[in-house]
Amino acid sequence: MDIYVALAVSIAVGTFSYTASFQGKLNRQNKRMEQLEKRINQLEGEERER
Repeated sequence: MDIYVALAVSIAVGTFSYTASFQGKLNRQNKRMEQLEKRINQLEGEERER
């Protein structure tokens, strides 16, 4: 019985750490997208000012 509990715990921990790192990647990509959108809006604003 103990081996199944240990297996379940290790799978849960592995899944959790994988999900956490994936979430971190998504957050970084979202921040990058926001920076790019701000930059694009800035450039479009400069185009309209001309």
